[in-house]
Amino acid sequence: MSLSIKKTMVEVLILSGLAMGGGLIVNQISSRGIAWIGEWDLSKGVVTAKAKNDVVVREREISLESAKQLYETHQWLWIDARDSKEFNEGHILGARSYPVQHFLEELLNDFTQKYSADTGIVVYCNGRECSDSHELAEIFREIGYRNVKVFVDGYPVWEEAGYAVEKDF
Repeated sequence: MSLSIKKTMVEVLILSGLAMGGGLIVNQISSRGIAWIGEWDLSKGVVTAKAKNDVVVREREISLESAKQLYETHQWLWIDARDSKEFNEGHILGARSYPVQHFLEELLNDFTQKYSADTGIVVYCNGRECSDSHELAEIFREIGYRNVKVFVDGYPVWEEAGYAVEKDF
């Protein structure tokens, strides 16, 4: 190899190392940085690589069996945290669509006017690889709703079990 190619390769390696180091430092400093170690075990609940300060609260998670029991009481408000397109393609019968991406900016006032803070809420999304339900559940708790559960297995498992669904195509 010629001397100029070696020099160029060394410079590329140095710049790459600096870029990677800078990225790691920014991630560590940033409040929205990604956790170095995520939760990838489906048996423990939702899979997440959430921001390092963004904790998934597992004690509010409920299983399919518990979800079905709550559903049959007809006393819980079921909230679909997925986007409207997914909701229209299929959702748990009777669920309301409150996409987490639009909740604070567009839907908060509507929700708080319709439902009191003592309303029992079950939030779901697309299962254990979707954290939207946890995010929306946390928003509900932050604005004063205390009886909030997350159906961790979500719509796909509900539908697969043959329970009541609705499709709006």
